Order: sequence, then structure tokens, then C-alpha cells
Amino acid sequence: MSDRRLAIACHGLHWLGSPEADQCAHGGVTIRLGDDVLVDHAECDWNLTVAGLMLLRALDADHTASGDGDQLVPCCGFLWVADGPADVYVVGCPSGLDWDVRHAVGTVVLRFSQRPEDVPVSWAAWRDAVVAFCDDVTRFHGATSKAPVHPDDADGVAAFHAEWQRRYAAAHAREA
Repeated sequence: MSDRRLAIACHGLHWLGSPEADQCAHGGVTIRLGDDVLVDHAECDWNLTVAGLMLLRALDADHTASGDGDQLVPCCGFLWVADGPADVYVVGCPSGLDWDVRHAVGTVVLRFSQRPEDVPVSWAAWRDAVVAFCDDVTRFHGATSKAPVHPDDADGVAAFHAEWQRRYAAAHAREA
């Protein structure tokens, strides 16, 4: 397991259209372990707000890259109220950035399709990288007031925010 710092970084955060109308921040992503670049999608235009939620979910649950629209860093996402352990069901297109996340005792093993070897990191390093990513997305959202969402979307957006807040607060509480 590496003792080098894991970083999942946002690049070029922006809104699609007006900040008041867009519910999600967009931009690129890089993933580094120390000086080693694991993923460089800095010039892409992913949905980083939904990515934050997907990464928060992967703090404690394994994730398998499936290519079916359930990516850790999706291109897009439509939000629906869900039944079960998640508040919201995110439906996206097959485009996005994805990798496997497997948990073991105190360790998280990342597997990227373009890398032949697994990347083991401590659970604390994984948590710190996910929390830092979500902190950046949260800061970008800042105090931007949002226009009301279409009534057909309101329940899904509310469920998204409820799940984000619950998981984000829990991740921060576990930092100590």
C-alpha cells in the first residue's frame, strides 16, 4: 500500500448556461497518487456534483465499473427518488469516467481500466481524497441562488440534496 497522497481534483469548474439555472457543477477530473497521474481527464466536461455523491457512496461500498451509466464521474445525470439505501437514483448516459473500488480492512483498492495493476491506498487516504473533492464542489456551488426546478424534477433534486448532505456530513465527521 502506498503512503503517497491520493488526490481527486476538479478542473475548470463551471455551470452549463447560467449559474442560477444549472443545478450541477461541471468540469474535468484528474486522479493522482503522489506524482503519479492515474487518470487525466482535466479537459473533459463531467457532472462533478453528481460525481461527488457517487464518490461519497463509494466511501464505504464497493463499486464496479460496469459501463452502464452508473459511473463514479458521470457525463450527466437525471435524478429520481429511490427506494432503499440511497435517497436518489441517478440515471445517466453510458459516457463517463469509472473505475473499480474494492474495500478491505483499512484499505481501498482502486482498479483503472487503463492500468494493469491495482492501486491500493489506505481507507483514510481514500476518504481524504473524496472529502477534498466534495469540498471543492461545495465551495464552487457557494451561495449561488438557484432558480426553482421544474415541478417534475423537484422531488429528485430534493432527494439528491438530502442524500448529499447526509453523506457529506458523515464523511466529515469520520475525519477525526
